[in-house]
Amino acid sequence: MSNAIKRQESIDSPIKYQLTFGGNEAFRAICKMAISFYIYKGGERNYISHLIPYIKDGQLNNTVWHYYPENITNSNSENIEVLHTLFVVGNPSEKILCAYIELFSTFKFIVLLSDTYTGKEYKEFYSFDVIGQKIIDKFVNINLSRDEVLKVIQLRENNLQQIQNSLRCLFKTINNKQIYESLSKEVENVIENFFKDIPQDTILTKEMSSELAIECTDKIAALLYDKGFFNQE
Repeated sequence: MSNAIKRQESIDSPIKYQLTFGGNEAFRAICKMAISFYIYKGGERNYISHLIPYIKDGQLNNTVWHYYPENITNSNSENIEVLHTLFVVGNPSEKILCAYIELFSTFKFIVLLSDTYTGKEYKEFYSFDVIGQKIIDKFVNINLSRDEVLKVIQLRENNLQQIQNSLRCLFKTINNKQIYESLSKEVENVIENFFKDIPQDTILTKEMSSELAIECTDKIAALLYDKGFFNQE
């Protein structure tokens, strides 16, 4: 590490990767999140105790599945957000206790915690802004009937298209954030270099302003082109 040379350069070719999110181990982890949050927020252990062997040993249990409804979440922020959201609702009249979990605003699941729920009305949620690194107020619009929850869990329909669409949105958000941060850094560097040899009391002339604007514009245009911004859909 003492001999390492730090450098920064643009990547000329796409980075290839493989991404898998699902399957038994991932579903068990999602289930663990749901019941941990439920208990932490005052839930009763007897309604989720049957899921503990599934979490510990992976005993076959159709409890978790991908779930991509429309307009399920709504926050008050006008900024681009990447969120972790966890919402648990218990409806004794429907005898259903379920959870909705969303990771990075992309990987979305429904968890059937109990289909024999007779406890009190229960509704708790948590949402965390990954980019802003803060907990946010968020309204989760989920009011599924017992039949709707059981249908999602039992039918286990293919959600590949919805997952792909969510991933595209996530990557576009990440790319735009990187572009914004790079632009800010480039403009800051241009301004710093422009003024470093100019005396502090110098009055900025029209010609100097024009030169600075041209330098900033050139840097911004070059960076946006290099990042493929003009090729985005």
